[in-house]
Amino acid sequence: MESTSTPVTSRARSTARAWPYAVVGTAAAASTVGFALSLRSPVLAGAEQLTLEDAVDAVALIAFGLLGATLMRRSRAAALGLALVVAAGLQGVNYLLGGAADALSDGRTPVPAAARLGWLVADSAFVAMFILLLYAPLALFPTGRLPSARWRWLPVVATTCAVSGVLSVLLGPGRVDDDNPAKGTNPLGVPALDGVAAVLERAGLVLLVLTFVGGVAAYVVRWLRFRGARRRQLAWLATGVVAMAVFMVVDAGSSLVAQVVSASVLFGTLLVGLGWPLLGPLGAEAERTDHATSTNSPGVVDV
Repeated sequence: MESTSTPVTSRARSTARAWPYAVVGTAAAASTVGFALSLRSPVLAGAEQLTLEDAVDAVALIAFGLLGATLMRRSRAAALGLALVVAAGLQGVNYLLGGAADALSDGRTPVPAAARLGWLVADSAFVAMFILLLYAPLALFPTGRLPSARWRWLPVVATTCAVSGVLSVLLGPGRVDDDNPAKGTNPLGVPALDGVAAVLERAGLVLLVLTFVGGVAAYVVRWLRFRGARRRQLAWLATGVVAMAVFMVVDAGSSLVAQVVSASVLFGTLLVGLGWPLLGPLGAEAERTDHATSTNSPGVVDV
């Protein structure tokens, strides 16, 4: 039988596969520019200069974005892949606007309103990225779907958490950075909304805990439900998360080399725990098992 694909559909498929990589590439460029701007700008009183460890963190998050783009291209846990791509994009916004704000402030006080606004939006992007990375791996791994339709409340909670957190950052009056008064006050802050911003912040913290607990619960439900390849995928993720947690609490020393190695291992273990079981041979085995299961027992796999 002749192929029914046309040049138009082929180009559409190529575009659909290419745009996630374009987003990640743009995020990498934005992060690089922002990082360079921060390094070249005089340090504001009370602020800390970026270090090599921060560069490792930035590279790691871009690597997660590349993993996400590859998952989307290969149609494996595509929704998880999309979340990782979006997280990389948010990181690009964070570093670019943070660097631009550092350049605008030029180490001087009082800080211009444009610089304060840049820091606020950068912080908002970081908050959204953090919540997304807390939610997506636990809730969507390894299938890219929720365990069942009954779990649709979880992404609603995570989204509401992100919105609450971002709004509390943008609208709350007072200092841009509570740890550094030199950055000045929030140019968007409305004194009349002080109480509202406080409520949003508390609600965001409660929803953050609920997002994490819900993600862990989704993981446990899958562990009890799955057998074979899918359970081995979950074991890989658990190993990566445990290793990451260990390196977060273990004191690797104060030297620059120790901090860089610690950050590299910390992110690397999670990257391997997510990527290898999905893109390696285990991912192909799991897909074959899912296909056989859905053919013989419709409705058994995640929805």
